[in-house]
This record gives sequence, C-alpha cells and structure tokens, in this order.
Amino acid sequence: MMNTRNRGLMFVGYGLFAIAIMALMAFVNMLLWNWLVPDLFSGPEISFLQSLGLLALIKLLTGFSGIGGKKWGSSGHHAKKQIWKQKWDEKMAGMSDEEKASFKEMYYRRCGRPMEEKEPTTTE
Repeated sequence: MMNTRNRGLMFVGYGLFAIAIMALMAFVNMLLWNWLVPDLFSGPEISFLQSLGLLALIKLLTGFSGIGGKKWGSSGHHAKKQIWKQKWDEKMAGMSDEEKASFKEMYYRRCGRPMEEKEPTTTE
C-alpha cells in the first residue's frame, strides 16, 4: 500500500505533467496559428497566453472528454450490459440445472446478498 507522502508526490507529479502538456499544446497551437492564419486569412498573430486562452475556450465548447473519450451516441453502458448478458447466457447455457443452482448460490454468496428463494412450482 502506498503511503500518503508518496501519494502526495504522485499527485504533484501528475499536476506538473498536466501543466507541462497544456503549455506544450498552447505553444504548438500558437506556432501553427501564427504560421497559417496570417498568411491564409490575413488574421492577427497571437501570443502564448492568447493561445492558452483559445485552448481553454475550445475545451469549454467541445467538452472535457479528452482524447478517445466517449462521444454522444457511442457505445456506452448499454452496450457493455449487453456484452455481459451475452457472456452470462453463454456460460449458463452449457450447465445442467444442478450446476446452475450451485453457481448462482456461490455468486450470491460472494456478492453478499441472500439468494432469492423461489416457491417450487408443481404441475398437477
């Protein structure tokens, strides 16, 4: 287990890394803007702070999902639930009734909830 001093240093390190990445992105954004926009559109050149502000504005308008983040309408929780259900059904299909009962009992015991008792149905 990680002690609190190491955890604190880790968070500081991640914070510094995030700041360095944002500074690098702002610098590259500034270089690209100053290289393309004045020549193509007769626009102004921008400073580093303006580039940083432009990146912040873009993130506010487009969201903070990051690279490869989930987009609207993409496979999210529902698709994962379907995959889980399919795997469960495949596992249960190859078991006998006794194996299914034993597996369910073990599953509910591990999850910490009592197994629901069902009334036995009789066909008369």
